[in-house]
Amino acid sequence: MKTVARPARRQVLALGPYSAWALLFILVPLLFVAYYAFTDDNFAFTLEHIQRFFFSTADGGEVHTYLLIFWRSLKLALISTAICLVLGYPIAYIMARAKPKVQKTFMTVIMIPMWMNFLIRTYAWMTILQDTGILNNFLAALPLGRIHIIGTEAAVVIGMVYDYFPYMILPLYSIMATMDGKLLEAARDLGCSSFGVLRRVVWPLSLPGGTWCSSPPSVPFISPKSWGTASSSSSVTPSRGSTWPIISTLPRPLPLCSWWCCWPAWPC
Repeated sequence: MKTVARPARRQVLALGPYSAWALLFILVPLLFVAYYAFTDDNFAFTLEHIQRFFFSTADGGEVHTYLLIFWRSLKLALISTAICLVLGYPIAYIMARAKPKVQKTFMTVIMIPMWMNFLIRTYAWMTILQDTGILNNFLAALPLGRIHIIGTEAAVVIGMVYDYFPYMILPLYSIMATMDGKLLEAARDLGCSSFGVLRRVVWPLSLPGGTWCSSPPSVPFISPKSWGTASSSSSVTPSRGSTWPIISTLPRPLPLCSWWCCWPAWPC
């Protein structure tokens, strides 16, 4: 019994630093968001902000503002997630089936952009997508001509795909790399083709890793404000203290939807 208890105790101690970090920087901010969403200016409990989010007020204007932002955020998150999934799934599958040395090379190439600061990468894409940026200068040298990208939803999608692309590949790769090869052999023995094994075995087991990436693109702030405009942005700029409570209601439903999709009991 002692030999079994000591590794378990060590595992609990090893989880201590990350648990403290997650409690301080993940759970506590979420509690503050919930607190602002359900309290008024006098710090009393209220459902006014939830009502303002779903229903129009006396002037009938706010419902259009906040609901449009919500649906725009959901739309951009789904488009970005779909593009990341289409581009990242084959890469993750190839990585999982490659030799260890090739896997390390893929991992290094994917992680190198993440070594740079998020804000630096954001401004780098602003430079690339501007009307006089690198992309348009390259297109101007060709007979294609210049195109206007910055300040549109396309620019927001391009930037978010670049930012969250590794978060699509790495979870898929970790699931596929640890997948039991006997399951694939059993599927082939039962008559499945290579595509059938991918569709009936690999895809359902790896789907939770792909749906996780739908959460981060749904609640960004600096990226849509930098690449888009007021009409294409998926966030609200908090300018006054009274704006915080209603803003706190905006990001709550989107991560909950994606986290529900990633729940281990979800039937894939």
